[in-house]
Amino acid sequence: MRLLLPSLLLVVAAGTSHGLRAEAADHLRATRRYEALYEVPDPAVLPALSLGYERALADVLWMTALVYIGDEFANEGSVDHAFRYTDAILALDPDFRAVYLWVGVVGLYRPQAIERSDVDRVIAYQRGALERFPDDGELRWDLASNLQYELVPFLRREGRTEELGEAEAEAADLFLEAAARGAAPAWMVVTSANKLDEFGQREHAIEQLQRLFLLVDDAPTRQNIANQLQQLRGAQLSATITADLERFEREHEAYPWVPPGLFALIRPLDTASASDAAGRLMGAEGDAMLHGPDAPTESTQAP
Repeated sequence: MRLLLPSLLLVVAAGTSHGLRAEAADHLRATRRYEALYEVPDPAVLPALSLGYERALADVLWMTALVYIGDEFANEGSVDHAFRYTDAILALDPDFRAVYLWVGVVGLYRPQAIERSDVDRVIAYQRGALERFPDDGELRWDLASNLQYELVPFLRREGRTEELGEAEAEAADLFLEAAARGAAPAWMVVTSANKLDEFGQREHAIEQLQRLFLLVDDAPTRQNIANQLQQLRGAQLSATITADLERFEREHEAYPWVPPGLFALIRPLDTASASDAAGRLMGAEGDAMLHGPDAPTESTQAP
């Protein structure tokens, strides 16, 4: 009898605990969101947790991140952990190139609407990527695309004209360099150079095209660059001539009694005035014409 009672209690307890455990599991499945399965540790502690196997742990997190994104898109989630996975993986392996490309996509193209802060964060990652991979054309293309097609629309809506121009000019510059490295179509060279020209950076566009001409191996691309250089140089020469003519007319207004043809010869080239230049060119008679008959001449001035 003494053994029977404890045995009965043990059987009852086992049956009760089994039922409670099943109920608790059902409750957990019903209340826990799938996102909780993908919580990421603080990047600051990951190197210590890796026990010296940083790249191996980075690979594990990378595979988990890929599965996580699939779940997010299947559930039309907000992709809240994408940046956390990026920070965690880069804390372990800052040269993990695929992560920079990945976050440029999942950080912006996702089921829910994005904000300006999301664009800024992705661009910051991509700038960091170019610091580590300065000759990577694909990374240049991605950064240029996000500047032009993601950041610029936000800046335009916010009315930030100065930042807008800077972003578009930087994007054009990056598109040029991506094309030179075979990561962008050849026509992008012409389009980007024209963009820089529109933003008043014609000389910079010419410098970039000259530099890229030496880097490109593809013959059609080199020809496109050569054609664009010829066009920009012609425009630059035309603009220089126009500016010189306008400056000549402004300077000539101060000496309307001097014929334009003569003024073209005697106009000051440095800090000297036009009348002084005329005197040097025409001698004493010229001084008398421009300054008056009582003006001192070189022959009447004391030595």
